[in-house]
Amino acid sequence: MNMSRCTKELISVSAPGSRPRQIARRYALHFEPLMFLAILLITFLAGDGRTGNAQTENSASFLRARGLLVAESKGDSSARSRPLPPQLSAVDAARHQDEPLKSIRLTRSHKAPRARPKLVHTVTYEPAIQPRLLISLRATGLRASAGGLVCELPDWGEWASATFPYLRNLRIDGQPQKLRSDGTIVVPRAFLVDGELRVSYEILVYPLASVEHQQRPLLPYHSRDHVFAFVQNTLVRLRVAGASLDVTAIVHVGKTNDTVFTGWAGLGSGPQAGELAADDGIFALGRPIRHTVVNAGGARVEVAQYADATDATRAIADIATALLPTYARATGQKSSGVVRFVVEESSSEEISNGTTTAAGIVLTLTKGAMTTLAETGQLPDSIKRLIAHELFHCWLGAELREDGSLVWFSEGFTDYISLKHSVAAGVISPARFAERMLEIERLARAQAAHGRPAFADLSVNWREDGAETIAYRAGALLAFLVDVRLHERRHKTVAEIIRALFRGESRKYQLSQIRDAMTTLGLQDVYKEFVEGSDLPAARSLLTAIGYDEAKEPAALTYLGIETRLAGPMSTDDVVPAVVVEVDPKGPGSNADVLPGDTIVGYGSRRVNPPELRSDVPERYRFGLNRIPSGAKSVPLDLLRNGKRLQVTVVPVLIPGGQRVSLRWNPERGKGFFEV
Repeated sequence: MNMSRCTKELISVSAPGSRPRQIARRYALHFEPLMFLAILLITFLAGDGRTGNAQTENSASFLRARGLLVAESKGDSSARSRPLPPQLSAVDAARHQDEPLKSIRLTRSHKAPRARPKLVHTVTYEPAIQPRLLISLRATGLRASAGGLVCELPDWGEWASATFPYLRNLRIDGQPQKLRSDGTIVVPRAFLVDGELRVSYEILVYPLASVEHQQRPLLPYHSRDHVFAFVQNTLVRLRVAGASLDVTAIVHVGKTNDTVFTGWAGLGSGPQAGELAADDGIFALGRPIRHTVVNAGGARVEVAQYADATDATRAIADIATALLPTYARATGQKSSGVVRFVVEESSSEEISNGTTTAAGIVLTLTKGAMTTLAETGQLPDSIKRLIAHELFHCWLGAELREDGSLVWFSEGFTDYISLKHSVAAGVISPARFAERMLEIERLARAQAAHGRPAFADLSVNWREDGAETIAYRAGALLAFLVDVRLHERRHKTVAEIIRALFRGESRKYQLSQIRDAMTTLGLQDVYKEFVEGSDLPAARSLLTAIGYDEAKEPAALTYLGIETRLAGPMSTDDVVPAVVVEVDPKGPGSNADVLPGDTIVGYGSRRVNPPELRSDVPERYRFGLNRIPSGAKSVPLDLLRNGKRLQVTVVPVLIPGGQRVSLRWNPERGKGFFEV
């Protein structure tokens, strides 16, 4: 029968004439009963000073031969800080054969398995003159590593290059430290003697819509009564040799009586504790203005709204519960647990955004979107698409991950698949689907006019401004083409590629897996032309192929009486800036004081499906004719004049001359396409 025991008692083996030295505060003894008696005898003889060097060396040989001697020191008490080696073979017994034995560490060659290290973060909010998050980390069960233990705060949200203070008062085991420029610090082994590590620091939090927040919107921010943050850039993580430690990570958020919302545990009173399965998530401290929990069809959705506006929680939950079952059927993967949303107010008047993490989704919605909800009882279609997009990232993004070189797939395919399933779930109409796909093509071609890198080029930074537009829009067009081809050939869908990735050995996929999946589905030609090549599919022909009928109809044009020339390399017929060349003296632009030489940098909303201009439309004063919506009562023009920015309001006039080729959904011809 084998026995094992762990003790903190001190055992010393000393040469004659020297004082016994402490070996370690901790070491392991694994022994059989008879071996135990032998060890006690050796210790007794060595410790009373009656033995000589020969006896001590014989003792060392005895222990080496039985796999018990794994570390030595020359009387240096620092030996107690050295970690136990992973295997006995790491010890070169011969190297010590002729050396006097001063101190030893005892263990058995087959060690009991170690428990995973445990990381416990504690986060509290201090709304002082300079609001800040106070964060501490206690890590236990650690051991020194040959690769070195690294403490890291990832530069997600680009805090490291911010022009304002963000991280301060970093301490490790009470000693002041400073992160390197890459957000890391190598932890000295001296800190790991007892297997524990304590890290504390502060993160400064700036107001919503402040200059700091405008510059770095993904960093923590606060309003009058709450603070919101992402886990990615607030909680430090530990790595060894570039890889995250396999740890149990627990996060405590808030103090007693705090109201806390987290993506992993929902709404509750602090301190709220939960285990994180990944290195990302969301949390907010403060009482939400609205809160909704919906259970439907096996799906559970929780929404907390901090934006001081019309209650959008129920509308968001209804959209999510409608989509979750369709996503699960398409991918063959059920959603894991509860899906949780935080709703915040956008710092922009024009742009709503969303971000999905492994533990929670945050939506930042404009006041305009909330106003539409209040007036119509419905969120705008653009917000419905945003919710659908972020929700599908729970599969393609949070579960299936890429390294940044496949943004065209993770974002573009998500954009298309979420749009299609929004039709299947009744969230948007087939007519809106067609309009959106035509708009996606228009945006893709406008950007591709300046060069479209091949998706197979892994060196491209797809998060750069121009490249990101291509990644989203051209990626969505490619997904549409794949979907149509599969529907025509085998009555399958583009989701077959997602299913293939889920069947892979790793949740982190690569380009080769996408290529293999497309090859298996008989789409080698598509891969060669649109992934290795740089062509763009034509959305209109794909729409007619799946069941849309074309119909020509007249369309009114929006006349401003302004003639422009494009300014700058990014300009197209739909992209500003544009320099005013001439103004119709009797037209609406002249009445609004638009002058030649002004640069138009913005002009409000655009038409989703712009009409074509008939040949009888005059060549002059065409700015905005088929781009500005015909229903616009007024058009805000953002101008630059003599280096100063100003805005004028033009009251347009509708004139004939447009012709729109509309697409109408034919359910009979398109039967089965939107079914999941």
